[in-house]
Amino acid sequence: TNGVKHSCQDIFNCAQCGGNHYSLDSICPVVKQYKEELKLTVDKALTSGAIKRSIPGQVSRPFQQHANDFPLLNQAKEMSDLVVTIKALSETMIRTKKSFNDLNNRIEAQLKSTVLHCNSICAIIDTVQIMSSWFQGNSNERTKLKKNINKSIENLQKWKK
Repeated sequence: TNGVKHSCQDIFNCAQCGGNHYSLDSICPVVKQYKEELKLTVDKALTSGAIKRSIPGQVSRPFQQHANDFPLLNQAKEMSDLVVTIKALSETMIRTKKSFNDLNNRIEAQLKSTVLHCNSICAIIDTVQIMSSWFQGNSNERTKLKKNINKSIENLQKWKK
């Protein structure tokens, strides 16, 4: 790893001292030193009363928990804050849904009105085209009327698109 090639040669090397044994072997001088220091530290703690060694065969007293040892967390306030936040979000969602439904209803009404308007324009165009075919003729007034009707048809065709 880290760009260094390793190859196993089946030789034990202690990670503590580099000796030819396992890292936690009791013959390792570093492990021996650590055990000695740990024993001295424990002996000092026993002598000073920081820790107590139980006497073999003696029944130790059961653990007693006092009220102040592990105080309860202030969950009531946090829970109350969460409830207030959830209620506020719920009310906002209700108002948003109502606004969305109102907007949707207005869009549907506008769509119906637009469809009705387009259908009316189409009906007018069809009626004017039928009337135009009735007035086919050579007289001067019929020609003027025909031009006006055709002009109206063109204008209405623009609305149709």
